[in-house]
Amino acid sequence: MAECWECGRIMTRQNVEFTGKFKDEDFTVSTEGYLCECGYKTVQGDQTDGLNIAFADAYRTKYSLFTTSELLGFRKELNLSQQKFADFLGTNVQTIKKWEHGCVQDKSMNELIRLKMKEYYENINSGLSEQAGINKVFLMCPQKFESSNFIVNYPSSDLNQSSLASG
Repeated sequence: MAECWECGRIMTRQNVEFTGKFKDEDFTVSTEGYLCECGYKTVQGDQTDGLNIAFADAYRTKYSLFTTSELLGFRKELNLSQQKFADFLGTNVQTIKKWEHGCVQDKSMNELIRLKMKEYYENINSGLSEQAGINKVFLMCPQKFESSNFIVNYPSSDLNQSSLASG
């Protein structure tokens, strides 16, 4: 329950339209907030992230970038922690956390995400045909010298056991 700063009445928690600037551009978004009969509207503590994300996603949508929910969806689809998703993309975990809380990725990183997810979905689709001569090979993460959780599909004809053993 919130009291209006303008008139002192009790405000109702509901979806509210907010207009504001994000990266020097005007956007109008709808998100959970408080609205008073006098017209005053605001967000409080637990709603602040939602408002920031709504403005960030409006910007992302305008510039054809993946939204917060799409980025979260990709990470969940891969069943990865923020750290593993960061490793998958070749970035750091703080970057993933920022994206999931309203910071906007640049176009080049958006393109990398798109390409990595495209590759992932292509691998799933091609993985349906083991009988078509596709083997699954675990990749080594050269930076950390440990095997990752990611699988890449290679046609059987491109693989020979001696090249895998020496790699």
